[in-house]
Amino acid sequence: MDDLRNLEEVVEMLNAQEEMQEILENQQDEIEDLLKENQRLTEQLDESLSLNEQLTGQIGKLRLQIKELQN
Repeated sequence: MDDLRNLEEVVEMLNAQEEMQEILENQQDEIEDLLKENQRLTEQLDESLSLNEQLTGQIGKLRLQIKELQN
């Protein structure tokens, strides 16, 4: 009888372990998805910053041209 009880406990522990493994795998998938999204957003930010620098330079040139035209 004790052997049966021990076997049931082992089966319960294995089931719990399988559930935890599945949870961990799901969390790992979520982490990987978040890392990919983070990388994509970082690339977008870098591109936006680069475009912002270009526009700032163009605005500066236009301001100089406007001043020259006003004089």
